[in-house]
Amino acid sequence: METRHTNGNWTVVGNIPAIVANAGENAAVIARIEYDNGFVAVDDPKERDANARLIAAAPELLETLETIAHGACLEQMCANRCICFSCIAKTAIAKVKEGK
Repeated sequence: METRHTNGNWTVVGNIPAIVANAGENAAVIARIEYDNGFVAVDDPKERDANARLIAAAPELLETLETIAHGACLEQMCANRCICFSCIAKTAIAKVKEGK
């Protein structure tokens, strides 16, 4: 599966948080966590900042899932008595990359 998101290190910047890739001269704004603008606002600054940090961590979270997904599927060995983390990771990756 091809990765289509903006490459680079995503970070949170500013008082009204913006998530940017490659902070510096060639920064690309990924998202802004705003108070309003026609959408339901997040009034709590702590919640808003936590949302921004979660979004900024998305590329690393995806990379971690891809690492887990490359692991062996233990489903046959488990005989349906345990959770196959590789299968769970593959499902999450498909949701991100293919919208499934």
